[in-house]
Amino acid sequence: AFISDGVAKAIKPIALKLDKVKLSKWLLYVHFLASFIGLAYLPFSKFFHILASPLSLLLNALMDPKRSSPANLLTKQIIELDACTHCGACTVRCAVGVWLEKIVNIRILPSEKISLIKALASGKKLTDDKITSLQEGLYLCTNCYRCTVACPVGINLQELWFNVREALFRRGYKELAVLSPLSFYRGLRREDVSTVDYQQPQKMARRAIAEGCQMGGGQEEPIDFRRVDQSFTKNLRVSEQANSMSYCFACTTCSSACPVVRNFDNPPQALGMVPHQIIHAAMLGLDDLIFPSEMLWACLGCYQCQEACPQGVKVTDVFYELKNMAIKHVKMNGGPG
Repeated sequence: AFISDGVAKAIKPIALKLDKVKLSKWLLYVHFLASFIGLAYLPFSKFFHILASPLSLLLNALMDPKRSSPANLLTKQIIELDACTHCGACTVRCAVGVWLEKIVNIRILPSEKISLIKALASGKKLTDDKITSLQEGLYLCTNCYRCTVACPVGINLQELWFNVREALFRRGYKELAVLSPLSFYRGLRREDVSTVDYQQPQKMARRAIAEGCQMGGGQEEPIDFRRVDQSFTKNLRVSEQANSMSYCFACTTCSSACPVVRNFDNPPQALGMVPHQIIHAAMLGLDDLIFPSEMLWACLGCYQCQEACPQGVKVTDVFYELKNMAIKHVKMNGGPG
């Protein structure tokens, strides 16, 4: 529009000749051809959301997740990936975004997960580092739905995160956070996952912990105090919670109050160790007895043991620290997850 007047004046001397060869007609054909080429290229460009966004809003308004077939729901999610405009509205509302200050992983932010998920859905091979960063970002999500509510194109991000997590598990990727309270939402969705698919990630994570911590010996063998890890006890006692375990005098009240222990006829055989035994093993620095114990990872985090303790030992908090130490040890030594 700004140069049309100059161009018109420049071609004025040859305007009649151009009109005789019907240049305007050929330019119209070129215009139509360019438009069709542009439309054909649109699905492969960054502007496909122009078509996918209204379609995503329409599908989310019409489709009932409980009644629609899984194939149709999966198709809807693929369309939602293309509908993302990368506007950042989800990231601004994300409750976990502040963690980026402590955990250097851009995939914590909702809008930054989409590109890797699209690559994963298209069949591209991602490096292990990218898969690990994506898994961490997916599992740190608190499932508060703030990003889904804020999305201007109606993408159900919570459902997308859940399905991608399960897809990665089915492909055999390990995630140690499945053993932590971060898997609470997954437990609420247990009916949406088959029994085999639900249990397999936990088994893989437990195996990774056992291999990464180089477990030696077992509860049946005599305790070899030459294996005592003094640094383990020293690091554990850094916190106020762990320091309280020195008040324990093995009254077994915590083990008696534990609902996990009460669930078994023979708790030592089923769980390896019971709560008061784990506390004493932690005081002695016997980490190779603690980490393979079923009790540590079967703990519900209900705090009944801690509330019942007459000495005020923060049993559940100590258990959380022990789990974190095991997971941190595996990650720092280049283990899976």
